Amino acid sequence: MGVTGSDDYPTTSGAFQENFNGGPFLDMFEFFVGDHPDGCDIYLAKFNPDGTLDASTFIGGSENDGLNYGDQLYYNYGDTFRGEVNIDDNNNIFVASVTESSDFPVSGNSTQSSFGGGQFDGVVFKMNPALSTMLWGHSLVVLLMMQHTP
Repeated sequence: MGVTGSDDYPTTSGAFQENFNGGPFLDMFEFFVGDHPDGCDIYLAKFNPDGTLDASTFIGGSENDGLNYGDQLYYNYGDTFRGEVNIDDNNNIFVASVTESSDFPVSGNSTQSSFGGGQFDGVVFKMNPALSTMLWGHSLVVLLMMQHTP
C-alpha cells in the first residue's frame, strides 16, 4: 500500500480502479522533495512469491488520497505516508488511510456517507484478495483534538 501521483502506475486487468483519479496540484516540497502536479491516489499491490505482480489497483476519489500532511498529525507522527494494511485468514486485505475526496469509494452502509469537512477524513476499507472488489469501505471524520508546541 502506498501513494502515487503517477497516472501510469501499473494496475492489473479487472482491478477495482484501473484508472488514476488524482486531485489538485500538491506541493510536496513543503514536506519532502517533489510534488504531485496531478494529485495522488492510494495504490494497493499484491505480489506472487516469485516477485511478479499478482494484482494492483488505484483507490481514490477526485481529490488527494492517502497523504497525511495535516500540521498537527505531521508534527506529532512525522509520517506523511502513514497507512496500515492487514490481512485476514481468507486473504482479504484491510487498509486504513486518509482522504480529502468527498467521492472516495465507500459502501452504501458507510458510517459517514459524505466528506466530513476539515482537512481530511479517515478511511478504512476491505478488499478481496484479487483487488477487484471493495467488500466494504467507511469514511470517518478525523477529529484533531491535539495541540502542539514547538
